[in-house]
Amino acid sequence: MSLPLALEVVATAPELLGRESELWDLFERDPHATPFQAPAWILPWVTCFAESSELRVLCLRHRGRLVFVLPLYVDTEGEERVARLIGAGISDYLGALSDPEHDAAVAARAREFLSSVLEEVDRIELSDLKAGSVLERVVAAMPDAHSAPCAPCPKLTLGRSLEEHVARLPFHLRRNLRQSAARLARRGRVEWRSAGRSTLPSLLTTFFELHGARFRARGESGVLADPRVQRFHRLAAPGLLDAGLLSLSGLFLDGRPIAVASVLERTEAHLYLTGFDPAIEKVSLGSVIILHTLNAAIHKGLSAYDFLRGAEPYKYAWGAEDVHTARVLLHAHSRRRAALR
Repeated sequence: MSLPLALEVVATAPELLGRESELWDLFERDPHATPFQAPAWILPWVTCFAESSELRVLCLRHRGRLVFVLPLYVDTEGEERVARLIGAGISDYLGALSDPEHDAAVAARAREFLSSVLEEVDRIELSDLKAGSVLERVVAAMPDAHSAPCAPCPKLTLGRSLEEHVARLPFHLRRNLRQSAARLARRGRVEWRSAGRSTLPSLLTTFFELHGARFRARGESGVLADPRVQRFHRLAAPGLLDAGLLSLSGLFLDGRPIAVASVLERTEAHLYLTGFDPAIEKVSLGSVIILHTLNAAIHKGLSAYDFLRGAEPYKYAWGAEDVHTARVLLHAHSRRRAALR
């Protein structure tokens, strides 16, 4: 008979930060985890957005080794207390970390934990869960769980060569790519540069500036205008880069940066955010970025290219197909009524 799983609940940011090495060990054992579940992502998120918040992080252990982590924090909306997944807001996929050898054993303990959290909050809101993920299966079996679709994440399965993908593109997009490349070449020397540890801070600054310029040209601000989000990326990027989970690359024209792409990658490439100079006319820098990062993903042997949240038409022009995610709500009053019956 296998030993029961030992349960621990982490309630403060310092406690969670102190478990970084264990979280990395579990992340490496979870084949389904995305970079959004990496310690280099979730721990800076806690520091920047929930350092003084109450945490409710379920940690399950088998023979002392961490095998499951469900990371929640408690937010306040008016008079309501809401438990959400750590990473909410700026992460396209959320969920738990789980050792697949123990997936079956953790389900009951995770449901018990969520039920106990509902005794402290008005509702639990679990968003951006991948269909079929461990956490999605756990909550789907709970009484009174209300599930609704989130924005789709269009994804392109990668082939063996860039040429294979380009050949399948619509004629107008292939022409656009040819014209953009030719126009850039006529303007000067074109060069892509990837950030290393020494160049990361300066390329991040350029990234923030170009992302902001793109949105200001449309009368908007963009997510990177928030100083907290910029601080988060400065804290997260070095750890992600060291772990091979981040590719930050810049496009330079005669030595001047005109575009930057942030791609998170593990087994798949996730095109997270881009920025480019809106003053560069008659060149589709967005398409140029996709072509470059798509080619890089193929050469790295990654299995898919994920455009992440949003059903913008350009994603489907590249051949992407929707990956569905879900938002699950658990209401405390429903649970309490069920308990009284």
